[in-house]
Amino acid sequence: SGDHTQDKAALLALGFFDTHLFFEQTPQQKAEQIQRLQQKGKQVMYIGDGINDVGALGKANVGIALSEDMFRFTPSSDAILEAKYLSQIPQMLVLGRYAKRVLQICLAFSLSYNIFGLSVAISGKLTPLFGAILMPISSITIVLLSTVLIYLKFKRLFKN
Repeated sequence: SGDHTQDKAALLALGFFDTHLFFEQTPQQKAEQIQRLQQKGKQVMYIGDGINDVGALGKANVGIALSEDMFRFTPSSDAILEAKYLSQIPQMLVLGRYAKRVLQICLAFSLSYNIFGLSVAISGKLTPLFGAILMPISSITIVLLSTVLIYLKFKRLFKN
């Protein structure tokens, strides 16, 4: 951070930072620290709130710009997060990993469904009309399955 060390206790109290925090860093030092971590094979998420964070936001694997006002200027980043939701980043990461797993399950279901349908169609046991009915059902099933699974996980993680 470019801020002073008095913010360390508040950041550690959020519960998702380790004890390796760096303060009073210049924009160049921030970008260099990210590069050092990436060279060690780490995936880096950088959270910044100002124009002096643009370089670090761009270097990080995921850059999140914090904003007090969503309509205010924010630096280029992968995501923009309202500052009041900073404490929910751990839940957001859990939800993101879960969503990735749900998408993998949906892809496997879709591939299986289509391989089965294709084999039945090639064998000549599937009429074009029946095939035309089954294809949208497949798409609707995937959309509903993914939406319901992710919504339920969201409700468990963000109970407020």
